[in-house]
Amino acid sequence: MSNSVRSAAIYSLLQRYIAFLINLVSSIILARLLSPHETGIYSLSLAVVFLANTLRDFGLGEYIVQAREISRKTLRATYTASIPIAWTLGATMALFASPIAAYFHEPGIRKVLQVLALNFALVPIGTTAFALLTKELAFGAIFRVQTLSNLTG
Repeated sequence: MSNSVRSAAIYSLLQRYIAFLINLVSSIILARLLSPHETGIYSLSLAVVFLANTLRDFGLGEYIVQAREISRKTLRATYTASIPIAWTLGATMALFASPIAAYFHEPGIRKVLQVLALNFALVPIGTTAFALLTKELAFGAIFRVQTLSNLTG
């Protein structure tokens, strides 16, 4: 096994286990801070965000990773395409926060969804850059970015 493949595997494993550890600690902290009722509100809101995130990337990241050659023009185009997709999803989530909250008879969901919708304004900034790092097999940089992202989240 070559040195670069070995280091890529190590970075990938480290990133996954550190992300797991961060999420575990975050869950423990949230379990101590939130009541069971608030935990349910947060969990339901995250399910909605998960569905929106599934639609958000729209294959743009995979396109960058799989393309044989990427020009600056192509990078700009994918970045430009990711902005309206993410912003539309964020705005849609914010607009539907009240109906979703009404459906579940829980006004707290509206507030949480509106705050989480703000994340979609920032997501396009990292999507293209992260896909490019993946294409270039820059696993050290990916490790640092993902770890910092998990800590920030």
